[in-house]
Amino acid sequence: MASIERLEFFIPSNRQGKNGRKKGMDGMNEIVKQSRANSSWANIRKEANEMHCAAYARSAMRTAGWKTCDCLHTVILEFIEPDTRRDDDNIFAGAKYVLDSLCKPQVGDKRTIHKNGCGAIPDDDPMHVCLLCKRGKEDRNNPGIKVTIYREAENG
Repeated sequence: MASIERLEFFIPSNRQGKNGRKKGMDGMNEIVKQSRANSSWANIRKEANEMHCAAYARSAMRTAGWKTCDCLHTVILEFIEPDTRRDDDNIFAGAKYVLDSLCKPQVGDKRTIHKNGCGAIPDDDPMHVCLLCKRGKEDRNNPGIKVTIYREAENG
């Protein structure tokens, strides 16, 4: 039985400016600002970002018939920004909550790790993920993240 070796989907941004225009996904500046202002708010925002990303990943997995395997995955995150104002290092910090949302939830000693994860990949450690982040072409009307997951072919 042949398995699907690539999964692709788009996660639209869940941020809006005061003027109602869509903004790029949370990056380093937003994460630091939230954690300095109120650590509870930062945790709530991280969880909201993970659940937002996981919902789109689950839908794509269901549509494609994607099954999790315990192998190496190449994850390519293409960040689509509304303009060129933010630096790449700020934008790519958003990879944290995207990868966490793709992981399979794991029960630890005292807590569940990746509790909002959809299970597209087993874990985001170096044994399971090779990450590539890049900037895509700007799109003022539809910023977000294009996610492509490749996996090694399973042998027998």
